[in-house]
Amino acid sequence: MGLMWFILGCLAALVAIGGLKLAKMGATWRTFVPGTIGVLLFLFGLAWSISSAIEVEPQSAAMGLVFFSIPGLLLVLLSYRLLIK
Repeated sequence: MGLMWFILGCLAALVAIGGLKLAKMGATWRTFVPGTIGVLLFLFGLAWSISSAIEVEPQSAAMGLVFFSIPGLLLVLLSYRLLIK
């Protein structure tokens, strides 16, 4: 379980570095805010599903992916589409 939190912390640090690079590229708030919320939702859904799978709750793990990770990925894709325009 400790390794999961370590990996999640490393992913969060990489997201912060990516956010700083986006800010340097000139990302506006219309691309930065949905991207940040999307990444946070994705990481939260990932943590939810992994911890639920460890606790042997497969339905909770699946619902965590459906309700948190998929909308997070959609927000990240929307932010990317707005960034490349």
